[in-house]
Amino acid sequence: MDYLVKVDRHDLIRKTQTVSYVKPKPEELLEEYLKAADNLTIYNTQRFNDMSRNQQALATEIQAKAQRIQSLEDDIKSMREDMKNIFEVLRIAKQNDGRIGKDAMILDENRHITFYEDYANGQTRSVSIPIDSVKIDVQDRQVKR
Repeated sequence: MDYLVKVDRHDLIRKTQTVSYVKPKPEELLEEYLKAADNLTIYNTQRFNDMSRNQQALATEIQAKAQRIQSLEDDIKSMREDMKNIFEVLRIAKQNDGRIGKDAMILDENRHITFYEDYANGQTRSVSIPIDSVKIDVQDRQVKR
């Protein structure tokens, strides 16, 4: 027979359904709570530790990039100074028909001036510039940074 009954201040249930009043043990409740605790917790220590490690890694990467940028800026500054010196040598050579000082000739037999750059690995690079085709304009301008 299928009929409704009211059981201890609970809703009506069908008599054919089984009524369960199993109360979980505190250990079982704790075990189930711990399964969901990460999703229920606002301040999660593990998540915080992971974020902290990520922030430290990013800070280290930013510092390395800042050092690399500084190194590149130093290289550019050095190259600018080298170019300034090269232009000065070219200007003097052009004005004095290839002579620097009284007896020092910096031109080869083809009237080229050659600049050399030595590398740490033992290689040397040279640039040969024909002094007669060099036009030197003196301009005083500020470079914006």
